[in-house]
Parts: sequence; C-alpha cells; structure tokens
Amino acid sequence: MLTGHVIIHTAAANQGLTLIFVTAVIWVAASFISEALVSNKADEQHAWHVPPFVLTYLATSLFMLFLPMVYMKRWVQESCYPR
Repeated sequence: MLTGHVIIHTAAANQGLTLIFVTAVIWVAASFISEALVSNKADEQHAWHVPPFVLTYLATSLFMLFLPMVYMKRWVQESCYPR
C-alpha cells in the first residue's frame, strides 16, 4: 500500500523525468535548427546564415524570459496554497 509520501515522490519523479525528456527533445531540435541556420551549402539559396554567436546570444537571453515565469509560478502557488 502506497502512502501519501510515496505518491508525492512518485509524482515528482515522473515530473522530473518528463522535464528531462522534453529538455532532450528541445536540445536535439535546436541543434538541427542551428545547423540549418549556419549551414554553408551552396545549393541552399535561401539559407539564413546566422552567425553562431547570435544564436548563442538569443538562446541565453531566452533564459531571462523563463526566470520570471518560474518566480511567478512560485508566487502564485505560495499565495493560493499557503503552508
């Protein structure tokens, strides 16, 4: 018989594994997208040829969008479900 403590840990483990999987999928997709953006193939006339440092800058700056969302989620959880 599972107790509430074990169920919480199981849910947290499932959520963690899901987030790891989603991160891996996004990582692989991003590598394909960045390869397509910086490819130097002559037969691709409409390639964007974005420099790698620009891609790095954009990817790093996206963290600034995600950080406020994390803090807002924590604030909403703490205000709706006080301990």
